Formats: sequence, structure tokens, C-alpha cells
Amino acid sequence: MVKLQKNVILLCCMCVASFMVSLDVSIVNISYPYLSRFFGVSIENISNLAIFYLLSLCSMLIIFGKISDSIGASKVFLSGSILFSFTSFFCAISGTFHVILIGRFFQGVASSMISATTGALILQRLPKEYIGRSFAAVTGLGGIGFAFGPPIGSFLIASFGWHSIFLINVPIGLLVFLFTLLSLSKVDETKLKNKFDLIGYFLIFTVISLLITILNLQRTVTEKGLLYSIWFAWFLLLAFFIYYEKNNKNPTIDFSIFKNKNISFALISSFFIVFLFDGFNFIIPFFAIGSMHFSQELTGILIGISSLITIFTVPIIGMLSDKFGYRKMCIFSSLNLFISCVLFFFIQNFSFMLYFVIAIVFAGVGLVGFFVASPSLILGHVKKTQSGFVSSFIQVVQNLGALIGIYLFSNFYGKIDMSYSVDLLEKGFHNASAFGVFLSIIVTIFSFLAFENKKKEI
Repeated sequence: MVKLQKNVILLCCMCVASFMVSLDVSIVNISYPYLSRFFGVSIENISNLAIFYLLSLCSMLIIFGKISDSIGASKVFLSGSILFSFTSFFCAISGTFHVILIGRFFQGVASSMISATTGALILQRLPKEYIGRSFAAVTGLGGIGFAFGPPIGSFLIASFGWHSIFLINVPIGLLVFLFTLLSLSKVDETKLKNKFDLIGYFLIFTVISLLITILNLQRTVTEKGLLYSIWFAWFLLLAFFIYYEKNNKNPTIDFSIFKNKNISFALISSFFIVFLFDGFNFIIPFFAIGSMHFSQELTGILIGISSLITIFTVPIIGMLSDKFGYRKMCIFSSLNLFISCVLFFFIQNFSFMLYFVIAIVFAGVGLVGFFVASPSLILGHVKKTQSGFVSSFIQVVQNLGALIGIYLFSNFYGKIDMSYSVDLLEKGFHNASAFGVFLSIIVTIFSFLAFENKKKEI
């Protein structure tokens, strides 16, 4: 009974943490048009709020995944929850756009500590027959946060100003820390006696940070020779990192897992599906407000309704995943994303609210299905002692997809002023949708190629 109670508390803590992180992402996302006008920056520049957050999230996920394998996932989870509260407060008291960027970077660090440990804790602590439903529960609470974020964010901005969209995280994070301290700290976990690979950690952070820096430089630097030189230096650094890791007795990234083609195909699918969803998620508020002429409040409500509808599918997705298999759910999810991209492609011919909601629902179901099924499929191919690293690497791949997706999709809009460029907003969204249709076909193909492990134990 005591073990059952601890498992329930553990799952609840992870669900609330998932809710908090998703609520933050969703609230900030719906606030981009307002923040763009308030700080007087372009759509391209406001995307840095997402890019800085995802930069630290991606670069630190594997590091904290490896640390959790060594010291225990609960300690990392505890630290992440309290840090998220502090960094949210820092963003709220920031006075300038550039200071907020710093705060968002450290928010990403805190988020990486939470995200890196969730999958490992589920796999290590909860009964195998409930793994799919446990992932569904965490995803579902994250979905609730994502659903309520847009209307809550719009309300907070209208009523209390932009500072409040960060302050709302503070009490939630403190409560997560308190209940985690009371429950998770006493749970025994799988640990490996490995030394910390500080050089490997530094190289991971540098490779990802330099990649994002180069992508941003391409927006401002016109000298192609300089850009080619920087790209060449980055590829040399990447090659050195791979060589170093393969010859390291205790590598930060165990490249041997990629010999399993099912893991590789599933990771590629995960990358592109998050790439598409977050890319669209970034540009949709600008299109809805600037082109469809929805108000800030109405846009938040419609996106919230779409996300809420998606949430009701989460328990069904979890049960279907456990019953019919994770591969079939991944295929189903990729097809949902394809339908969503097609609907967005024709949205200018059917610019009414119901059509808008339906298109977002299909995208949401596709993302939720992948978040439930894909980690289970991948983790089914690895040993429990590798679960922390692999779980965090899944998060890295997904968040790299989000980061690059936001970067590329924001380029469809560029430096335009949303108040006076309706035609450019419509053209950019149409081109982004066509790009999405193409990529969703690729996601479906790789989903077909990824098979799950039929063995009971790894």
C-alpha cells in the first residue's frame, strides 16, 4: 500500500510539473504578438524568446539525463522544480527585452532538469503494464496546461500586464518542489557509478549553442564566405565531439544505441513531428490576429478550446497504445499531422473559427499521440540503466525539432510588421503549410519503418 501511495504521489508530481512547464510555454507563445508590439521588435526577433529557452533546454537535457543516471532522477527533478520558480520570478521582474532573454535561457535549464527525469522515473518506478497510461497522464496534464495557457495568457496580459505571465509559475513550482521533497526523495532509484564527463558536457553545450548562433547569424550576416567558414568550423567541432565520445569509456552520448534502426527511425519521426507542430504553433497567433483579424482574447480562447478537445483524446490514446502497440499509434499520429497541414494549406479559403479549431485539433492529436507512443517505443529497446540518458536524448531530439522549427517557420514571416503586412502574413502562412505537408509525409514514412521491441525485458 505504501509503495502504491508513493507511486501515485510520484506520478502526480510529474503531472503537475508537466502542467507547469506546458502552461508556461503556451502562455508565452500566445503573448508573442503583444510582446512584439510592446518591446517594438520584429516577429523574427521575438522568436528569440523561444529560441533562447529551447537552446538551454536542448543543450542541458542530455547532461542532466546522465547526471540523473548517476545520482538519481529524483534529485535532479527536485532541483529543476525550484529553479523553474526562481527563473520565472526573474523574468517577471525584468525591465527590458534582452534581460528577459537571459531569464528564458535559465528557465530552459530548469525545464531540462524536469524533462530529463520524467521518462526515467516512469520507467523505473511504475508497473510495466501502466507505462503507456502513465506517459498519457503526464502528457495529458501537460496538454491541460497547454490548453489553458492561451486563454489564461490573454486574460493575464489584458488584466495585469505581461509580468503576470511569468509570475503565475512561481507558486506552482514551489508546490511541486514541496510535494516532491516529501515523496520522491525517499524513493530508491537505478543508479550507475559513472564519473561525470565534463569535457563531453562542455562539447554538447558548445555544439548546440554554436549551431543556434550560426542560424541567427544567417539572418544578419551577408558575407557568405564568413558564414561558410563558421559552418566549416562547426562541422569540425561536431566531428571531434563524435570522435571523442566514441573513444570515451564513459561517454555522455552512447552512440551504440543508434545501431538499432528502430530507435533511429523513431527519433527522426519525433524530430520532424515536433518541428512541424512548434513551427506552426509559433506562427498561428500572428496569422490569426494579423490576417484572420481575431482579437488577442479570441485567439487565446480558440487555441485553448482546440487544446482542450485534444486533451480528451489522451486517455484513449494511452489505452490504444497499450492495446494495439506504440508503432501503430505513431503512424496514426503522423497521419493526423498530415491532415492538419493540408487543412492549414487551404485555410484562406475557409477562414472561419470552426475550421481554425479543427485544423489545430488534428495537429494536437498528432503531437499527443507521438508524445505518448514514441518514448515507450524507444525506451522498450534499451536497458533500464540507460533509461535516464535515452529519455533525455528523446527530449533533446524533440526540442531541437521545436527550436529549428520555430527558427525556420519564423523566417516565413521575417522582419515584417504584423500591423501592416496582411498579404505577407497570408503568403508566409501558405508557404509554411505547403512545407508542412511535405514534411508530414516524411514523418509518416519513418513511422512505418520504426518497429517496437516484442521482448518483455531488456
